[in-house]
Amino acid sequence: MVQNAQMRIAVADAKPILSELLRRANAGEEVVVTRHGQPYALITPVDRRRGLPKGERLAAIHATMERARERGLDKLGIDAASSQDFLYDPDTGMPA
Repeated sequence: MVQNAQMRIAVADAKPILSELLRRANAGEEVVVTRHGQPYALITPVDRRRGLPKGERLAAIHATMERARERGLDKLGIDAASSQDFLYDPDTGMPA
């Protein structure tokens, strides 16, 4: 298993190979998806251990969130709700 390896890929390049990126994350690799050269999202492996006590699961989630904050991935700007607004005319609301 690959540990702590990281790759960077642009959003446009990631779209057609999402399954491959997910496979790599499952193998232990972190994938940083970039937009306009800046970090945009992080694909990271999920701990698959079953039966982990709730406190340990929460600690793992908080640790992952802290790593994202340290990398500046918590303030990336656009949110999911408005991520495709550019596709629509702001005046009519119709597809541009």
